[in-house]
Amino acid sequence: MKIAVLGAGAWGTALAIRWAAQHEVSLIARRKEHRADMERAQCNARYLPGIAFPTQNFTLGMQVSPGCDLIVLGVPTSGLAQALREVEQRSDTPLIALCKGF
Repeated sequence: MKIAVLGAGAWGTALAIRWAAQHEVSLIARRKEHRADMERAQCNARYLPGIAFPTQNFTLGMQVSPGCDLIVLGVPTSGLAQALREVEQRSDTPLIALCKGF
């Protein structure tokens, strides 16, 4: 299964790393600078320092790629509206919101 995880904070990153053991996962970062930092360090040093990204089935992205089987929103509730706008054109792709901060 191809999973896109929107939200490159601690929660989204932890989910993406775990799921990469069994699925193709893309961790989507909102900010270019954050994505570049993670690519350089091969971990999310800001939110999960010392936890390396898997070498297989794991990529970093800036947007959900076509052909995705599942979209997971791992963002705080304050970012939910923006995340939904980013994925609204994929109305046929299943979506799971794992938001925190209600």
